[in-house]
Amino acid sequence: NFAGTNDGPDHTTTDLEDDAEVSVFEPTVSKALTGTNRDFTTGNSVTIGEIIEYTVTVKLPEGITNNVSITDTLDPGLAFVDCVSISPSDGISTDLAGGFESACNAPANPTVTFSESDTPANQGRLVSYSLGNITNANTDNSIDDTITIVYQAIVINGPGNNPGTNLNNDVTLAWEGGSASASAVQAI
Repeated sequence: NFAGTNDGPDHTTTDLEDDAEVSVFEPTVSKALTGTNRDFTTGNSVTIGEIIEYTVTVKLPEGITNNVSITDTLDPGLAFVDCVSISPSDGISTDLAGGFESACNAPANPTVTFSESDTPANQGRLVSYSLGNITNANTDNSIDDTITIVYQAIVINGPGNNPGTNLNNDVTLAWEGGSASASAVQAI
């Protein structure tokens, strides 16, 4: 209806139509080893008892992304210690009671469980964050719209954790209708 006012007379005898294709990018995830608590190690070379800081960055499209979760699986030899922070860009919100802060409040969220089996080497290896339904209302396309999660893991004194052993971890971002994965640089 082509009218000059709401509910006004239609000025066309035939409504015009045309097909259009719209693409919205899917959420993405990246992960990096961003620090450690020991001065005598460098880069990704770590030692037993060292605390490693990881940063997970989720890039979101504008609009609503439903049922968002992040699952991080640490290799044997690493165990989750603490969620340091979750920081959204301006215009990003969640429907979680308490906001994003409530997703950085272990043991309720994230949940931390065994991975694969209930052995000491697998304790604290599966970390799951529930972020709820996320709204990105920021329409400024000149900057990325992100959620940044910073957390810590410890290098445990366990079987197989020997000099030169590569310790990796994978993160999976899931949402209603899709998922994406990333890995951090290996800790050695």
